Amino acid sequence: MSRIDDRILEYGFEHSYMTTKTLHSVFDVTRTYINRRLGVLMDMGLVYREENTVYHTSEQGAHYLAGTYDVENEEYTIDDPDDASLQSWEDVGRLSDENYIG
Repeated sequence: MSRIDDRILEYGFEHSYMTTKTLHSVFDVTRTYINRRLGVLMDMGLVYREENTVYHTSEQGAHYLAGTYDVENEEYTIDDPDDASLQSWEDVGRLSDENYIG
């Protein structure tokens, strides 16, 4: 994944939806690059497309941000991801703290 991928996921999580036009403006990169990155994120299951130009961070994407989804192995790092409600950054932070191994 590229550095902008995390920023795209964070933006989608914070704003509930995103468009290529908005991401192009926010990150000051070409729409072609944004489309390429969204395609990669969709292939990984971290983003899904609702309409032709409307995208959302998926539940897996939110778990990735919380550190409870391993993209490389395509698996959750917690026992029951369905029990972990991720509706806000507070939830993501809480889940990150609960599963931190350090």
